[in-house]
Amino acid sequence: MNRLRLAHSPFAMGLAALAVAYSGSILAQAAPTAVPATAAAMADEPPALRKMLLQAQELEQSSKLADGPWQAAVLYCEASRLGSIE
Repeated sequence: MNRLRLAHSPFAMGLAALAVAYSGSILAQAAPTAVPATAAAMADEPPALRKMLLQAQELEQSSKLADGPWQAAVLYCEASRLGSIE
């Protein structure tokens, strides 16, 4: 009977909620966050910006470079400064 009381105690329920929240955050970090730009949206960009955005996508998806996502972010920011809405 004591096990049943412990399983439904506020401490056990809080611990279970914490475990679920932690596992959810792990899954969220593992999920890819980048959404590739559509061809239609890329067609609206000037050629120089289109090239910059494509290069950023390649860097973002590359597993060969440890700092690829950072380099992609730099290119995305620069493209934004130059007027890209992507």
